[in-house]
Amino acid sequence: MRKILSFMDWGIFALRLYHYILLSSRLFTENDLSNPAWLNVSWLMAALFVPLIFWFPQRRMNKVWFCIAELLLGGSYYVNSVIHPELTSKADYLLPSLTMGYLLTKQTLWIIPAILFIPFIFQSYLKLPWEQAFSNGTDNVLFCFIGIWASIVAKAYYQKIELVVEVEQQNKLLTHYAAEIEKMTLLEERNRMSKELHDTLGHSFISIIMILMLPSLLWIVSLPRSRNG
Repeated sequence: MRKILSFMDWGIFALRLYHYILLSSRLFTENDLSNPAWLNVSWLMAALFVPLIFWFPQRRMNKVWFCIAELLLGGSYYVNSVIHPELTSKADYLLPSLTMGYLLTKQTLWIIPAILFIPFIFQSYLKLPWEQAFSNGTDNVLFCFIGIWASIVAKAYYQKIELVVEVEQQNKLLTHYAAEIEKMTLLEERNRMSKELHDTLGHSFISIIMILMLPSLLWIVSLPRSRNG
């Protein structure tokens, strides 16, 4: 019953894992192993693993702190990769936005404006047009809403399965109750028929006995009259 939620959780987890591993592999293949490169790799590893302390599929479910850690570590690396043109491992923030959208709750609604305005952090530094910064922000929000949609679909499917199971259980109970009522009805009908048969046969036998005994009674009654005569 929970397979669909587990499948969706692990699917989102795999996409986020792919995002950070891809960025790390680019750092290893396209940069020499200098101190800045190791710093960026450590940064990415922290962005990958620290949020998982708070959320891991089917294990840990502190979604608020996951989103905070994701924004602080993954979001800051995203801004850093845009600001520093020499960094070959360019990051986007689409898959992390999708993950946070998938884990969205009432306590984490602030994620939507946060990921929308992340590109504006480096907009003034790089002197990018407002339209480009807004476009990057809306891309993040779009992926966030894709994650929200995936979460809604998974929960709706799970609720549907729960409802089907509940209906099946209710049908089994109704079938059981119907069988019990049928047994009770049959037993009551048997008792009624037995009582009716007992009463009817009893009266019939008494009537037959009385009819059979009537001549004898008449004869007994008539005996004294014969002697007197």
